Amino acid sequence: MEQQRKHLYLLEVVVKRVTIYPKVLLQSFSFDPAQITELPILVKVNFSSFFNVEIDKDGKLGHCKVKLPKDKRPPTPADVESDNEEASGKSCIFPLSSEYMEKEIRETPMYLNCFTKTEGNMSPILLGRTKINLGSSFLETVCRGRLPAFLPASLTVDTTEKLTNIFGEESGSADISIRLSCFGNALLSDFRSLSPMMNTEFVNKEQFTKQVKGNCNILKERIFPCLC
Repeated sequence: MEQQRKHLYLLEVVVKRVTIYPKVLLQSFSFDPAQITELPILVKVNFSSFFNVEIDKDGKLGHCKVKLPKDKRPPTPADVESDNEEASGKSCIFPLSSEYMEKEIRETPMYLNCFTKTEGNMSPILLGRTKINLGSSFLETVCRGRLPAFLPASLTVDTTEKLTNIFGEESGSADISIRLSCFGNALLSDFRSLSPMMNTEFVNKEQFTKQVKGNCNILKERIFPCLC
C-alpha cells in the first residue's frame, strides 16, 4: 500500500549569480589584489535531514566566479576572460509519499554554501552560506500534486538570499532559482507493472550482485535514488 502512495518529484536548483563583498575577499585571503582579478568558487546545496534528496553529495555542483569591482582591481589584461555570467545547477528526481514530502518540506531547510575552489592539498575557505525554508513556497504545490487533475504540478521560485560568513557577518548574496515539479504516481505504477521486482525505494550506498545471462554474476554499486 505504501508503494502505491509514492509520487515522483523533481527538485531543481540553479545558482545564477554569486556576489561576495570586496571587503570580505580582501580580508579573508593572503593574496596581492594587484595580481588577481577573479576568484573561482564552488557552490554546494544540501539539506540537514532530508538526506534522500541531497542534491550535491560530493561537493561537485559546478563552479562560477566572483570578481572584484573595477575600483578595487587593476585593469583586466587582454587575454583574461572578462565574462563572468555563469550559472551552476543541479537536479534530482525521487519517489516519496505525498504525506512524507509535505512533512519534510515543512521541517527541513535547504542550505547553500559557497567555498573557494582550490587545487592540490589546499583546504577550501567558506565565503558565505544561507538557509532557505521551502515550505512556505512549495507546500501548496505538493498538495496540488496529489490530485491527478492538476498534474504535473510545478512551481519556480526566484530569490536573492544574503550570505553570511562563519562569524555571522554578511558577506555577500546569491541569486537562486528553485523549481519543484510533482508528477503523481502514474510513472511509478507503470514501472511496477512492467516487473513485480521493480524497486523504487531510496537505498543508501550498497553493494549487490545481479544475475545476468547464464551464471555470470556482475557486481554493481547502487546509489540512491534509483529505479532498478
